[in-house]
Amino acid sequence: MAWSKSAVRAILSNPRYTGYQVWNKQRRDEVLLDIDDVAAGHISKMRWNPKDQWITSAEPTHPPLVSRETFDRVQARIDARSPTSPRAATTSQRPYALRGLLSCGLCQRRLQGQWGQR
Repeated sequence: MAWSKSAVRAILSNPRYTGYQVWNKQRRDEVLLDIDDVAAGHISKMRWNPKDQWITSAEPTHPPLVSRETFDRVQARIDARSPTSPRAATTSQRPYALRGLLSCGLCQRRLQGQWGQR
């Protein structure tokens, strides 16, 4: 059986596969459907908590698929390649002045720039 890239990445990105239980990774936020019309109601959105707020069990709770050392090395590589890392800001062929600064007023998702043909 072959493993897909996305399955391997999911395993190497989830601390639970190190054998430890992890809590408080996400929270539920109530978000207004329309900020100008409160009567329109709200929806629940799951949001990620910062990693320093995650709670990890003191002892392993199940057999690990990935060693803690391997997991930590992979996390360091992923963090080094994130859009907010100093390295990533210099690799763009077309740097965008508003990169990472704009988000949707309704759903808070980060907006992406796209180059068009003229």
